[in-house]
Amino acid sequence: MSSLFPIRTCMLGRLLLATALLAAALFTVVPPAEAAISGRYLAASGDSIVLTLDVPAGSSAIIVEQTIAAGNQVVATSPTASKVSARGVKWLFKNVQAGTITLTTRLSAPLRGGVAATVRYHQPGSGQFTELHIRP
Repeated sequence: MSSLFPIRTCMLGRLLLATALLAAALFTVVPPAEAAISGRYLAASGDSIVLTLDVPAGSSAIIVEQTIAAGNQVVATSPTASKVSARGVKWLFKNVQAGTITLTTRLSAPLRGGVAATVRYHQPGSGQFTELHIRP
């Protein structure tokens, strides 16, 4: 009988290890993927440029820089931009709420050349700096 005891102990140990591994696999919580800001152009022709951003909960501050080809003149923005220059428009949003932000830029004449946006923010949760590039 004493010669079977080490075999039983070894089998019992393996059974306990297998049970522990199975329990760990079944009850491991995988955190959800971080929500990211997404965006798209609704219009980028004529005298209006319209960009929408979908903002997840937990976002704090967002910087949007919209680059416009040289030769275009901005006459109005909505919401009011933080900065307007010959190269584009810059918005700074603080204490952002979850939802959709619509950015509209009106030009003095139909858009000549291209337009693109760069959105900079910190990921909710991890705080990782993220840069999103959007083109029509």
